[in-house]
Amino acid sequence: MHNGKKAAEAAERAMLHSPYEEEAYRCAMQAYLSMGNHDHVLRIYRDLEERLSELHIRPSSVNTRLYEQIKA
Repeated sequence: MHNGKKAAEAAERAMLHSPYEEEAYRCAMQAYLSMGNHDHVLRIYRDLEERLSELHIRPSSVNTRLYEQIKA
């Protein structure tokens, strides 16, 4: 659990520094998923969607599948 929190914090910092880097969002989503915090996973995916929409692109299929797995 402690490692998940550290991983989530590191990923959130990476998201701040590189707001269009999907890998940072995916790492955060996976860290929160490992802690059972589904609300954070959904929030991060929505943040990613919003950020990428600025560039007129959609999240990768990997991130979308992770989101769909939680949303269902």
